[in-house]
Amino acid sequence: MSSQPEHSTLLIPGPVEFDDEVLQSMSHYSQSHVGPPFVAVFGETLTMLRQLMQTSNPASQPFVISGSGTLGWDFVAANLAEQGDDVLVLHTGYFADSFTDCFQTYGVNATQLKAPIGDRPQLPDVEKALKEKKYKIITVTHVDTSTGVLSEVKALSDLVHRVSPETLIVVDGVCSVGSEDLQFDEWGVDAVLTASQKAIGCPAGLCIMMYSGRAIETVKNRKTSPGSYFASLKNWLPIMQNYEAKKPSYFATPPVQLIHALHTSLTQVLARPLSERFAVHREASQRVKSTINSYGLKQLASKPENQANGMTAIYLPDGVKPPEILPHLLKRGVIFAGGLHREIAAKYIRFGHMGVSVTDPARKDIDKALEALREGLGECLRFSKMAAGDDSTAEASLMREPESPSGSFEGLSGSLVSEEIQSASPSTFIWALSFAAGISGILFGYDTGVISSTLVSIGADLSHPLSTLDKGLITSSTSLFALIASPLAALLADQLGRKQVVLVADILFIVGALWQAFTKSVVGMICGRSIIGLAVGGASLVVPLYISELSPSAFRGRLVTVSILFITGGQVIAYVLGYVLAQRVHGWRWMVGLGAVPAVVQFVLLLKLPETPRWLVKAGKEDVARFVLKKIYASEANTAAEQVLKEIRREMIEEKATSKLVNPATPGHDDWPSLTQFQNRMTELFFIGGNRRALTIACMLQALQQLCGFNSIMYFSATIFSWLGFASPILTSLSVAVTNFVCTLFALLIIDHAGRRAILLGSIPVMIGGLVLCSVSYHFLGLPPKEPNLPEKTQISEHSSWATCIVVSLVIFVCGYAIGPGNIAWQQSELFPLSVRSLGSGLATATNWASNFLVGLTFLPMMELLTPSWTFALYALVCLAGWVCAWKIYPETKGLELEDMRELLKDGWGVQESLNRPRPTD
Repeated sequence: MSSQPEHSTLLIPGPVEFDDEVLQSMSHYSQSHVGPPFVAVFGETLTMLRQLMQTSNPASQPFVISGSGTLGWDFVAANLAEQGDDVLVLHTGYFADSFTDCFQTYGVNATQLKAPIGDRPQLPDVEKALKEKKYKIITVTHVDTSTGVLSEVKALSDLVHRVSPETLIVVDGVCSVGSEDLQFDEWGVDAVLTASQKAIGCPAGLCIMMYSGRAIETVKNRKTSPGSYFASLKNWLPIMQNYEAKKPSYFATPPVQLIHALHTSLTQVLARPLSERFAVHREASQRVKSTINSYGLKQLASKPENQANGMTAIYLPDGVKPPEILPHLLKRGVIFAGGLHREIAAKYIRFGHMGVSVTDPARKDIDKALEALREGLGECLRFSKMAAGDDSTAEASLMREPESPSGSFEGLSGSLVSEEIQSASPSTFIWALSFAAGISGILFGYDTGVISSTLVSIGADLSHPLSTLDKGLITSSTSLFALIASPLAALLADQLGRKQVVLVADILFIVGALWQAFTKSVVGMICGRSIIGLAVGGASLVVPLYISELSPSAFRGRLVTVSILFITGGQVIAYVLGYVLAQRVHGWRWMVGLGAVPAVVQFVLLLKLPETPRWLVKAGKEDVARFVLKKIYASEANTAAEQVLKEIRREMIEEKATSKLVNPATPGHDDWPSLTQFQNRMTELFFIGGNRRALTIACMLQALQQLCGFNSIMYFSATIFSWLGFASPILTSLSVAVTNFVCTLFALLIIDHAGRRAILLGSIPVMIGGLVLCSVSYHFLGLPPKEPNLPEKTQISEHSSWATCIVVSLVIFVCGYAIGPGNIAWQQSELFPLSVRSLGSGLATATNWASNFLVGLTFLPMMELLTPSWTFALYALVCLAGWVCAWKIYPETKGLELEDMRELLKDGWGVQESLNRPRPTD
């Protein structure tokens, strides 16, 4: 079993995964680079390189120098060629271009012989080029890392020795040495350059080269000095010769620990015949390529004789780009590389299968990668061109079990079909959970809407007619105590669980509703509304959090929107009951008291419903979490449940590592563990850039949702329409509530298709238009601003068309609000990683209620002091500012797993990256 920390498997064409012993060698204690112990290790290492390169000629010389494979180009260009010399570069991809650039830097004339992408220059064309011109050097990239094209070095060498025997043969073996057969002496090669981090299996940092006796003589016979000091073969040759003879020598300090690691890796490589090692790589390559073919995918190197054994470059299906598939692979614990060839970089990915991932069958790295590729591509395809009705052949191939000639792909038994089925629609269980939790939305909406009817119906029942201050305090007290409750609810949701907080909120809803119904004074009414505020503050935070953590990512937006739809439904119910009960004596008491009924129903239902899997895993109850996930993912529940559990565990490991960086442990006993945990969470939230950006976005959305003035309309719509002289202001207010409900229903249908960001940016201009029309209408209506409590019916009759315009403008405004900010802001929990999800959502919700409190307290005074026209104009300016902020910093979160958001916001706002990700198009 590996001693390395749990991490995603690195399967790019280098660096690769490393053996434990190699990494342990890197931790070797410090040694003198000229002391006998290290000199002996270095000497053995150089000798083993001769075995790896298959040379026994004493005239040849191995070199190991600090640097990457790129340094090998400099050695060739600075030592084997002189200014004005001609060299022929055989082009099979990106690295031939770079080698050419290197030659030109040293004043060498480099001519490229190019092949079509995925192919290699043909020998007759090479022969023709050699006959037309005398070349000092010919270079060939044995395996081009950008394309996976394998060149035929032996046949090429035979050709060069026959046609142009004086030409030096240089092999770029960075991506081949250790996985491809390369016989230095037998094939008559003059120079091989490679690097440590690929099939050799040693961490990056070593440039490894082998030069023939003929190449060394060419350097000694140069007419000019080498064009580099550090990359001078004359400077390094005696150093390497001395080290190989186990004599201390010095030109530049070698990397002691890296050479220890190289010594260990070469010892492992040479522990069995090289022919067996190459056969293992060849067999793994054939399995990879056969499976990829069964998926209906194509390789850049289409001809079998051109295909490398240590890597595979894979064309992606139409509609899938590397930035889309790579995150899906990472979620499944596998890292591939994107395309590198300049002309087609956006069309393919690269899979490195070399080194210990191939030679150690117990790791099962290759099987794991093939399964991840199949599942990841299937998910991408589902989110791309399927909307056009294209029955994708590629996806159909991916959804079949691969036919493996060797029958050894144990890791490919997982069913992509099951993933497709379970993602087709939310399960009945999920809908039941969402509706039960969404009852809190009815309570929230009902208590928001009922106050509008209550304020115009209450009369003198509370010992005196309500003043403007009384109305403001009764209305804003709910917001104030919701502001207090939301951060507290965030802490309790982490400690006790999401469900427990909702149950407590239900109890508060019941107490608050009955308190209001039986109170005899304004103070009592304010107390009852404050209790309701505590309930609303907790429920408004936890219910979207509860639903989002239970929902599959493809439906999270619409399921969270269900709770918002319930809010608007609660408002409609409140207005209808307000209209019916307003005519009854003390009817308003029934209005507020009936708010206890949904709370009782929800309390009973929630007792039978589960906690969220993510909180259960965090609380150490993984078996319970697995049971809940199996009920959520009804079809093929085992596969989906294990995949989600794996993602949750991965996120928790990453968050734990990040937390240690910002919250280093301190010695001693912790007398206040809960307080310490809270302090740690606050530190993570504010000092980790991605968390801080998530909080900024969430608070911005919540502030916009309230400061735009929507709830002032909901709280005081009946009062507004009473000022305008409508005979039934409560019934007129119903038009606003119904619009809110219908447009929220529309948002429910489109949110997981159109995307959060697109909806928000499209809806805010509608809101601005409605507010501007309202402002203009008030300007021409000419109501006396200093006496808003007087229903000026006689004046309104002269301007009834403008009064109607105000109703229409508010309906337009509410329409834009309900589709956009009204529900988008409550998607906030998807922005935060698990460790700070409750706290971040709590602070964002507190922002909502602080803004709500401000709007509720200031709306009526603003109407008196600024005039209605300027009040609504100010709200329009707030919306404009919100649109600008959303455009700049709000990324698209549609279709992303909750665990993906941490990576999206890690280094920036992630707007452009989010727009390039796969989009569900259904």
